[in-house]
Amino acid sequence: MNSCVFIYILQIESYFTHKLLKIVSAIVLQVREKGKSHALELIKHVCAVLELDQNVQPEIQIMKKNLLKLVHVREFASEAQFQKCSIFFTLPNVICRDIDLRENSALLSQEWRCSVPECGQPYDREMMEASLLQIARQRERTCHLQDLVCLKCNQIKAAHLAEHCGCAGSFRLKESAIVFKDKMEVLLNIAVHQRFELLKECVSWILELS
Repeated sequence: MNSCVFIYILQIESYFTHKLLKIVSAIVLQVREKGKSHALELIKHVCAVLELDQNVQPEIQIMKKNLLKLVHVREFASEAQFQKCSIFFTLPNVICRDIDLRENSALLSQEWRCSVPECGQPYDREMMEASLLQIARQRERTCHLQDLVCLKCNQIKAAHLAEHCGCAGSFRLKESAIVFKDKMEVLLNIAVHQRFELLKECVSWILELS
């Protein structure tokens, strides 16, 4: 470990942690009813940014755990997990380029064509919808067959019959139901926005069962 990283870690353990504990406590006290949600969002966003540096991730996780105690939220609770504000969905392997189906309003016209001047080939709507249907079904299968991870040490469950992890922690799904639902709702929004009726029917059915 070089000296710069060591100094940075010391700053996290002392200055940054102390400063954030004071800020979060003040938010909770001043805003009262809505203080918890505001403070929780601050904790998630600040820690998500700081965790981008892999050298200090363990220290940031400890800091986050202490901050979450102030708002009475468990470290591995779904509400404690950072989620990006804007969710994009890009369909790969389309003519000339990948397409963001949530943002590309030009695709609502009756005839879809590649916007690259040298190309101009028409897009195949049926092919696109079929690809999205395959993605939706694959996500459903992955959700049902996913691993269990320990709430305490975050290790994947190895022994099928074990009720608890070797560290005495309980198990949870690797991908929470909330995350799965959010992903499927992105596909549903695409289906509605782009008028993909088969995709809409399929995703709606999956969401009803989940």
